Amino acid sequence: MKKVIFILTVLSVSFFAFVSCNKNNATLYEGVFIKGNNCQNIVNITKSIPNGLPVNTSLYVTFVDDSTQVKQLKDREKIAFKIIKYHRDTVGHFANCLWAGYDATIELAN
Repeated sequence: MKKVIFILTVLSVSFFAFVSCNKNNATLYEGVFIKGNNCQNIVNITKSIPNGLPVNTSLYVTFVDDSTQVKQLKDREKIAFKIIKYHRDTVGHFANCLWAGYDATIELAN
């Protein structure tokens, strides 16, 4: 009987850990960071969240914090992030810059 209770306990804990990990990942976007030279940095979304911005949406990004992690991002690096706020970009930009549809503030996943 003790073995059965132990096995059920281990299975329940494993199940709840799996469910909580999936819920956490459901709040994170994945994308490709494009480092700007004279223009703003851009992220192109490659994996969206439920009811979020669609895949292939481009964002001009600023970061919540200016940490070492942000400074070490490389051009075309894949990142996981959370969008803190965004709005449609309606301002014109220079012709030699990439065009993104939204301005956003993001937070990198740890």
